[in-house]
Amino acid sequence: MTVSLKHKFTSLIPDAGDPTIVQPSNWNDEHALTQATETILGRVSALTGDTEELTPAQVRALLNVADGATANSSDAFLLARANHTGTQLAATISDFATAASLVCLPLAGGTMTGKLVTDASEAVLGAGFNVPHGIVPNAPADGDFWTTAAFGLYVRVNGVTKAMASLDNASQWTIIQTFKTSSTTAASIRLPHGVAPNAPANGDMWTATTGLFYRINGVTQTALSVSDAAAAYQPLTANLTSWGAIARAANFDAFVAAPSSANLRTLLTDEVGT
Repeated sequence: MTVSLKHKFTSLIPDAGDPTIVQPSNWNDEHALTQATETILGRVSALTGDTEELTPAQVRALLNVADGATANSSDAFLLARANHTGTQLAATISDFATAASLVCLPLAGGTMTGKLVTDASEAVLGAGFNVPHGIVPNAPADGDFWTTAAFGLYVRVNGVTKAMASLDNASQWTIIQTFKTSSTTAASIRLPHGVAPNAPANGDMWTATTGLFYRINGVTQTALSVSDAAAAYQPLTANLTSWGAIARAANFDAFVAAPSSANLRTLLTDEVGT
């Protein structure tokens, strides 16, 4: 409404003709109300009294509003969690512990009811999952896994602790290992060409450009292929071309080359005379 300032009493007497005196209409008319710019009428002084012109600072003090404060946003904006900043103590949030237990795994441990998907490993942030080095548990449960600095990764399966084979460290199997059957695209096992070890151990196997080698009872042996055997030795089903591999009696070669009576006599050991 428009501000109006009049006397409470309204005069019904008509105006007289003298304009130099206050007329009844002047009494009944609106009175001019003036005040300084950027002020609000009110009162900050104690007790009831005259109206005062209040400065902006006095008005803010009365309204308990900080200097430079902005107008409040809508309730919908203020209630939206996405628009909240700063921190708040968990103890001041109703049902916080109950709600957090449904989505957070306690630091003291717990049982997950769903699948755990970790972040992918990154060059800077590191692996997506980390199991710090420790020692073997006294009573591991099936499904437990842990790491140690001495070897590597262990897992408990069906009541037995399994040591995972490492590609970087020497591993010893305690049971026989059966490799995949070879195919037209891949062999069952591969020993890349290298050089002979300086101190091979019994059972060691290696390959070089000259063949396959293995260590047996402290001696390095060379595996003989079928083609190598065919080149070095004559097949049993073929005619002999050499006596080289047969132990022969003295003078036997001379008799075979020239089977004369004289050569036969030198070959025989129990014959005397001519």
